[in-house]
Amino acid sequence: MEEGWKHYTDTAPIFEQGTNFTKVEFWLSAKEIQGGQTGGQTGGQTGGNIDVLTDRQREALTLIKAKRSIGRKELSAILNINESAVQKILNVLKSKGYIQRGGRATFGGYWEILKE
Repeated sequence: MEEGWKHYTDTAPIFEQGTNFTKVEFWLSAKEIQGGQTGGQTGGQTGGNIDVLTDRQREALTLIKAKRSIGRKELSAILNINESAVQKILNVLKSKGYIQRGGRATFGGYWEILKE
């Protein structure tokens, strides 16, 4: 192994032996270190319909349309999911521009439907 590394990189591995460990360092020569990765990913994901709702999100939107004053607790009970999961659904519906909260923030608030 040591000879193969020397042949490949023109450097020798460094061995260190302790009472309860063995450490081996494999260093690259300067010519291998130069350059590095070039290019990389370009573009990323494109296309697709970012406006598509999941079944659960559509179900919540339908319930909100039917009862504009519905809250997280009631949605949670009807959908049989945690309130934190309901909050995530509401956040998605708000971020995609389907709903926004109207009225007072605490009691007496209601949902405004922005798009169907």
